[in-house]
Amino acid sequence: MDVRAVATAVVDAILPPLCLHCGAAMARARPGLCAECLGSIEPLTGSRCRRCDLPRPGEPERCARCRPWSPRLEAVAATRYAGPAGTLVRGLKYSGWRHLAAECADPMGRALSARGITPDLLVPIPLHRARRRDRGFNQARSLAEALGSTLSVPVEDVLDRSRPTASQVGLGRERRWRNVRGAFVARRRLGGETVALVDDVTTSGATLAAAGDAVLGAGAGRAIGVTWALAFAPGDR
Repeated sequence: MDVRAVATAVVDAILPPLCLHCGAAMARARPGLCAECLGSIEPLTGSRCRRCDLPRPGEPERCARCRPWSPRLEAVAATRYAGPAGTLVRGLKYSGWRHLAAECADPMGRALSARGITPDLLVPIPLHRARRRDRGFNQARSLAEALGSTLSVPVEDVLDRSRPTASQVGLGRERRWRNVRGAFVARRRLGGETVALVDDVTTSGATLAAAGDAVLGAGAGRAIGVTWALAFAPGDR
């Protein structure tokens, strides 16, 4: 007899697990989204910047978000940071439910495939050691591991966060850029690989740009930011 399975079934019968977003009863024990909420998460569609995926017509040269980026840096996102997609990543990031990263992996992989991108290496965006110690884990690493399993691509912690930075939440575009400029250093030289930089959410793209500069400076041939969700910064709409 599987004692743990029996105990889980008893707990579920007494306290049925609820969807993190809508509160509907679910059949499984671990926190997550119900089938309806998961099914409502859609990929980004419509006219988008061909370099940074921002849903807005125009070329990168006219896109305020990615115009300052290196020409060898691109970004893709699986979905928009809203509704159930936002609930999912908040559960991963702030509640420590690392199993939720598996729900993000397939859509992130499809976003890369839709752009014809096949990375050689997945590199999670690192947390500074003090923040990682407080949180207990790095959500970007969890996403990279889940995506690596889906794509059969290796995951390596190539980058370090060389200094602590303030949270990007609530900062304007210029302050986001100043906050992370020069914040990442590479642990080793790279050899022309296509490196996918994995993170949970991107807004201004400042963090991805800073991390991209670090891996490109270390010898990567191409850097691709791949995130679960794209959030809009003021002026993006």
